[in-house]
Amino acid sequence: MNRETPASGFTLIELLVLIAIIGILVSVAALSMGTNGYQHLVEKESSRLVAVMQMMCDDAILQGIQHGLLSEPDRYQVISMRHKEWLYNPDDRLYAPHVLPESILIEWRSHIPDSMPLPQMDQGQMVFLALSSGESTPFEAQVRHRDQNQTSGMTIQGNGLCGISKEKPDRTR
Repeated sequence: MNRETPASGFTLIELLVLIAIIGILVSVAALSMGTNGYQHLVEKESSRLVAVMQMMCDDAILQGIQHGLLSEPDRYQVISMRHKEWLYNPDDRLYAPHVLPESILIEWRSHIPDSMPLPQMDQGQMVFLALSSGESTPFEAQVRHRDQNQTSGMTIQGNGLCGISKEKPDRTR
């Protein structure tokens, strides 16, 4: 008597479905756990800061007033020189204080010429001035995640003539 035993194991279709499911799970895990999430947040905050600073420059020229950017460890905000006094702009959404996400850090290096002294403020440090003449304070800012090293994140630079650029640091060094 010849009995046929059923074949044991998995079919090719079952193996392909299993590999596809594993591939999808690994992709989702890599996207959610990697530094890509941090990098997206760093790029978003960098873009917002550049937009605010460019708007400060444009507004300073168009309205004929000076704007300053105050920075604290967890926030930044714009103030304006009106009637020979630095005033906050609480009604303007763009110029209102912006609280940084807890994981984001901005490190400033201002290159302020002696001819452009910055005013002393009670709260925060003045890190950028946009003047009605179209000039601004040269600066460099590093926007990064608090857990990342100095070579990651985004670098924002100002050339002193309201030219503001944003770039990722060169990691080949």
